[in-house]
Amino acid sequence: MGNSRGHVAAVVALGALALTAVVVLSTGHPHPNVATVFLLAAGLVAAVGCFIRAAGSAGPRRRAWSMLAVAATIAAAGNGVVAVLVGGSLGGPAVDATIGVALLIAIVGILLFPQEKLSRTEATTRILDGVVGGCAALIIASALVYSQLLASTQGGGLERAVVLVIPVLDVIVVTAAASQLLRADEVDRSALALLMIGFFCYAVGDLHYAVLDAEGSYVFGTWTDLGWILGYLTIAVATAVPGRAGRRERRRRPGGIASTGAVFAIILGAGVIQIVAGVPRDVRTGTGMLWLVLVMSAAARQMLLISENHALRRGLERTVDAQTGDLRHLLRERSALIDSVGDGIYAVDREGRITLMNRSAREMLGLDGELDRTTHAHTLFHTDLEGAEDPLVACYITEAIQLGSTTASEDDVYVRGDGVRLEVEITASPILEDDGSVSGAVVAFRDATQRREVERMKRQFLSVVGHELRTPLTAIQGSLQMLDDGVAGPLPAPGPRLLRMATENSERLGRLVNDILDVERLSSGQMPMQIVPHRVDALIADGLGAVDALADARCIRVTAAADDSVVVADEGRFGQVITNLVGNALKFSEPGTEVRVTADGTGDEVVVGVHDQGRGIPEAQIEAVFERFRQVDSSDVRREGGMGLGLAITREIVHQMKGRIWVTSEVGVGTTFWFTLPRSVGTDAGGDGAASAASSTSSEE
Repeated sequence: MGNSRGHVAAVVALGALALTAVVVLSTGHPHPNVATVFLLAAGLVAAVGCFIRAAGSAGPRRRAWSMLAVAATIAAAGNGVVAVLVGGSLGGPAVDATIGVALLIAIVGILLFPQEKLSRTEATTRILDGVVGGCAALIIASALVYSQLLASTQGGGLERAVVLVIPVLDVIVVTAAASQLLRADEVDRSALALLMIGFFCYAVGDLHYAVLDAEGSYVFGTWTDLGWILGYLTIAVATAVPGRAGRRERRRRPGGIASTGAVFAIILGAGVIQIVAGVPRDVRTGTGMLWLVLVMSAAARQMLLISENHALRRGLERTVDAQTGDLRHLLRERSALIDSVGDGIYAVDREGRITLMNRSAREMLGLDGELDRTTHAHTLFHTDLEGAEDPLVACYITEAIQLGSTTASEDDVYVRGDGVRLEVEITASPILEDDGSVSGAVVAFRDATQRREVERMKRQFLSVVGHELRTPLTAIQGSLQMLDDGVAGPLPAPGPRLLRMATENSERLGRLVNDILDVERLSSGQMPMQIVPHRVDALIADGLGAVDALADARCIRVTAAADDSVVVADEGRFGQVITNLVGNALKFSEPGTEVRVTADGTGDEVVVGVHDQGRGIPEAQIEAVFERFRQVDSSDVRREGGMGLGLAITREIVHQMKGRIWVTSEVGVGTTFWFTLPRSVGTDAGGDGAASAASSTSSEE
């Protein structure tokens, strides 16, 4: 903060000094002493400022500011010493020599500033642009100033050459500063802009002095000296302005049209001024040489740009050819990959028109030849489900495009080209653009005829097997019961033990047959259910009555805490769910622990939880516990019995009653099975829903 305030104070002081110089030297009366003081002070301030800036910089910037400090010192010393010793006359070889040396050193200092890295072509173009600008400036000066200088200059060719050198160096230093400014870093841009303005002011002062001195009308100490003073002070301000640190970015350079237009505008301006002012006889040779250099530089610049553009175009053509080849290769790979897939695949645009179809899809749908891109997939081969009011709106392709999400159907029908109906499974996925918009969809389908036939055969087989097994099982169980009742008299040892084993296994086989049939009926939607409102506490109480004996045998306490919410469910199937979940909890809980059943109506559903304090389920197996014939531990089959169908049946029942089921567990702490059912609000419970809430039941051995 303090450093920033110091910079502001320095800039304000230099501005005040410049304003004072303008006021004093513009009164119309010569003030040679005042002009000398201002000139020396401004030159010293500029030199000291450059030295200070150099001391605070590093690398190329340090060298650049050091050279500018030396240049300012030499110029100020030359002007000041001559003004003091010669008594107000600033002319002569000494002054010209010091100014020339100072300008040469300033040019070197300007060029030492670090710049953006350019290619060889860009650097050459910049140099040629500088040459064109410098030549144009000298041509304008030759038309307006040089003829007067040469006409008034006394002496031979050396004196006449010296008169021309100083303006040339002034033009070069201003041009160099402008060129460097175009590609300067952010940190140097402000300083270079002020340096360019300062050198321009100094050049104006030099030219004005040269013309007036050649005419013999120059008087030291008037407003004509403000060019030098303001030039020095502006350079001093440049040293006091801090650089703005920022991200180093490659700035966009002017395009070919803009830069070429600027070059030809400069040439045109120089020509117009020369035509209007005329070409004096004594500068015709020099002006002609300047025009020759200018035209050759402009021509070289254009040839360089044309060559670069031609090389760029050839490079772009090669890149386009290479990328086109890569795209063709990718398209061939994509086509081969899509055609090699056994499933049918086709793509549609946002309007549902087919844009792509693989070979498998054509073969399954019986389509030959090229498809018309205006053909809508839905009208071509997709038949709607019976009863749909608007098939196109109900189509899953429309849903995928409008909703922007993947849709699927396991029970759909396509119509082949020969009119035969094809049962299919489909998945439709939207095509998402970078902005999230949907531009179409990709549909994958497979022939489901064989799978559905297998499912029908399996269901038929299981139904037949189930009924065929039940008949002999019933006979076996009846015979075993008669033997157990003593119809055949007392059985010799080990008859009673064998009879008990046969009875237990026949009952287990009967339960297995019933479970298999239940699973198939549930999965096929053939399980009859009477879904009506019931109080959830009454349903839980009835379900727990079926597990009292098992809880007593295992010395486990079973409690229930349910509110009086009314659920829409099948009474018998709800009891089966509670029996399965609580029975499963009792099997895997230790004696002396507790199993809790909770029910809480929240929103439009009732959440029921069965909590145990058993061994828990490993996280990797939580998602698999609802699969058919799945046990967490294979030893559970031998120890606890069962075939792993209870939870699968439970899940199907809950889904049939429009609910959800899931499990949470922590190994060594316990497991909770959760399921939800729709809540009936404001409806009286049917059946025996008036039963009171289930109370705690306990059993101890």
